[in-house]
Amino acid sequence: MQDGSLIKDESVAKLKPSDFMYEHERIVFNSMKELESAGEPIDVTTVVSRLNETDKLNKVDGVHYITGLLIDVTSTAHLPLYAEKLISYTKHNVKMRIVEDVRIGKADPSKLEKLTDVERGQDYDMSDTGNAQLLAQLHSDNMRFNHTAKEWLVWNGQYWGKDRKMQRYIYSEDVSQYRQRQAMSIKDSAEKMKMFSFGVHSGDKGKMDSMLAVASTLSEFATTSDDW
Repeated sequence: MQDGSLIKDESVAKLKPSDFMYEHERIVFNSMKELESAGEPIDVTTVVSRLNETDKLNKVDGVHYITGLLIDVTSTAHLPLYAEKLISYTKHNVKMRIVEDVRIGKADPSKLEKLTDVERGQDYDMSDTGNAQLLAQLHSDNMRFNHTAKEWLVWNGQYWGKDRKMQRYIYSEDVSQYRQRQAMSIKDSAEKMKMFSFGVHSGDKGKMDSMLAVASTLSEFATTSDDW
């Protein structure tokens, strides 16, 4: 947005409003696309003006949010990666919604036939390694482990940052919940209880730490400072 060329970047051209997680991000993106369609320059001033004209400035927390983007995103060097992450995250969420809707009876089981075994969550054994692989299925777009700095990074929708709020444990809890839901689809009572119990214990702090230790070595998560 700094030089007006951001929206014309080939990576950004692939994006759709639905690829953004938050409403305020979709509103800003739509405003930029509208300016582009009208042949107008795209910068902080024109975006703020466009949001004002459409009575949407308050919906994105005002001018401070727009100007803050220049502070948060100081370079477009990683723009292709950001765009691909957004698209991948959207596709992943669609697949996960299909799996969940089938499990709770809101969707026809035949929809699962279009997903791979990995996307159904069926290929992971009941172990720290299996849980780490499942974590990669669920959140590989949201987490990285920097082996240079020995720390977890999380994706906030705009850039990678240190996991100061321990978001990795929230993502790890998703593995526990997924295992428990997975148990509900098992017909054999003994196997169902085994999976459910494993899912519950997977939410223990110690088990999550063990899973995260394994996850940090997986190619889906492992990175170095040179990559960022």
